[in-house]
Formats: sequence, structure tokens, C-alpha cells
Amino acid sequence: MQRVKLLLTPVMFPKNMRKSTGFTLVELLVTLALLGILLTGLYLTLLSALRYLSVAQAQQEVGQEALKAAVALRGEVQETRASTLRISSSPPGLVFLSPRKPDGSVEWDRWGRLIWQKWICFYLEDERLLRKEKSLAQPTVSDRPDPVTPALLAADESLTAEVIARGVAAFDVVPGRPPELRVSTQAEGSGGTYRLELRGKGWPRS
Repeated sequence: MQRVKLLLTPVMFPKNMRKSTGFTLVELLVTLALLGILLTGLYLTLLSALRYLSVAQAQQEVGQEALKAAVALRGEVQETRASTLRISSSPPGLVFLSPRKPDGSVEWDRWGRLIWQKWICFYLEDERLLRKEKSLAQPTVSDRPDPVTPALLAADESLTAEVIARGVAAFDVVPGRPPELRVSTQAEGSGGTYRLELRGKGWPRS
């Protein structure tokens, strides 16, 4: 019978070699610190982006509302006569005659004079520019068919109030030929209140 010899060669390991591949406490703390810095940077970037978005939205809002008010006012004031305009400071507003019939058409009498169909009123209430209209009992060519004021139409609950613009901080009509229309809108955004004022001439018929 032959004998088999098994030779075992000893292997030497360095004394400083790790016995585990896991993180040490120091490495874990460093990793958490770096992660915290990264998350803080991301948060600040996101916060800055949200603030910029809020400002942009507020600026867009005030611009849109001011434009809606200006377009509505100027478009209808151009169709009236200066002699029919009646201005009020309480509530801030104006009222004037309109030749527009319910179907949007206009009518003249045999002498070429416009026939007035209704009163139109724009006034400010609760930071909203509102519009009301009231048909005349009898269409007429007279510039003073009956005593109507912005306050009277604004208080008439039988008339439907149409919201023309929101966030309106001020609405003024400066008498003149032509009158000057001033509309100021505002909106809240990040960092404060943003405000825009539009001024324009209303050019009624002579």
C-alpha cells in the first residue's frame, strides 16, 4: 500500500487587512453628510424654481386681467357718445348708452341718428370689474332718456352682473374729451403683491 502525503502550505495575511467588507462608522457619517449636502442643494434649487414660477404666474395674471378690462371698456365706450357718459366715484364706475340690440346689430332713424337701445354700466366691487346692462323702456335717439347712475344700476339686483376682470385694485374714469380710463390689477405672488396699471383714452362718438 502506497502512502499519499498531503502538503499544507501556510498563507500569511497582512495584519491590517479587513475581515469585513462593510462600512465603518466614519464612512457612513461621511456618506450621510454628502447626501445631506446634495439634498439641501436640490431643495434650494426647487424652492427657487417654485418662487420664480409664482412670480411669473402673478405677473401673467395681472396682465391678463388688466387687458380683459381694457378691451371690454374701450370696445363699448367707442360706440357711445361723450354726452351720454355718467361717471361715479361711489362705486367707482361709469354708465353710458349703447346702440347694440340683443342680436348685436345697430339701427339708425330716418335722419341717420343712432337709436339707443340700452344702458351699460361698468363698476368696481370686491376687487372685480363688473358689467351690467339695462334695456330702455323705449329705444330713443335722445342722449338723456332717463336718470340713470352707476350706483343705481349697481344696486339693481334684477340685473345680471357679468364679471369682466378679477383682482382689480382700482378703477377710475377721468373726465375729459376723451375721458381717460384707468384700471389697476394686482395678484399675490412669492415675495409680495404684483400690480399693473393700464391707462387709455376712451374715444366715444362726437
